[in-house]
Parts: sequence; C-alpha cells; structure tokens
Amino acid sequence: MKPKKRRATQLDRVEDPPIHRMATAVGDFIRYWGFRRIHGQIWTQIYLSKSPLSGADLTRSLGVSKALVSPALLELLDFQLILAVETTGNVKKYTANPDVFRVIVGVLSTREKRLIDHALKTHQQLTRSLVDRDPAAETIDPERLRELGDMISLASSALLFVVSQYDFEGAEAFSIFKDLCKV
Repeated sequence: MKPKKRRATQLDRVEDPPIHRMATAVGDFIRYWGFRRIHGQIWTQIYLSKSPLSGADLTRSLGVSKALVSPALLELLDFQLILAVETTGNVKKYTANPDVFRVIVGVLSTREKRLIDHALKTHQQLTRSLVDRDPAAETIDPERLRELGDMISLASSALLFVVSQYDFEGAEAFSIFKDLCKV
C-alpha cells in the first residue's frame, strides 16, 4: 500500500515570503504558552504591519479560512494581544497592543496562576490522602511529595514576584526586560 501524501504546509513552501515563515515560527513558539499556531501567525502579521489589518487581509496573507481567523481574532482581543482600532462599515481592523509586557503579565497573572493554583490544590489533596493512609497513596514517597509541593510553591512565589514587579509603564518595563535578557 502506497503511503498517503501529506498536504504541504507553509513551512514546506520555499516560495513563501519571509513574513510567512516568521509568522509560522512565532505560531510554533506561542503554542508553548497554550495558544494555537494561528494566534501567533495572526499576531505576527498584525504586529509587523505598518497599518491596521482586517480579517480579510489576514485570511489573504496567511492563506487560511475566515472560519480559522475570526475566532482567533476574538481570542487575541480577549487576551488584549491585539486591539480593534477602526471600523469602516462592517470591516474591523486590528493593530497589535503596543504594551506587550503588560499583556504577558496579564496572561501570567490569570491563566498561569490558575494552573499553579490547580497544581497546589491537587498536591494538598494528595498529601491529605497520604496522611489519611489512603491505600491508593501507599506507593507514594512522602519526601518526594513534600519536595514536589516545595517546587509548586516556588513556582507560585516566582509568578507572584514577576507579576508584582509590573508597576512601570510598558515601554520602560520592556526595555528593562530586554536588558536583563542580554546578561
């Protein structure tokens, strides 16, 4: 039986303009933050554009369907990664939020905090089952469970520290962050 041919992706097309390759690279990277590739592709196109873009502009430049772009735009708006800046008739146009650092802090303080809080709550439940001598917990190493709790608490404290440091204007904070990354 002949193997089924895989559909070509943007990464496979050599003739793709560099902006497409950049948008796909950002899309792949942003997936590690819990977003989808299309979010990164759209955000990159909007961020790098000299002027606001519409959903139609994005579907055309990315070569994807309106059904993929429309909900992704709404999600990017919800996270304030993009802003609706003008509407002409039924056409909305979008620009990237210039305060990227504030957006990152916002995502960290909501979504990541929920994930850490859930891990902490689950750890506490498991610790209680160990204390209550639950048979399901008899294979657990209590010392490692304590260490895991310490790691979760450290992650929570680190997140709280990072979020609490954001009391400057975005451009200043972003500049400081870039300087720290050079070290």
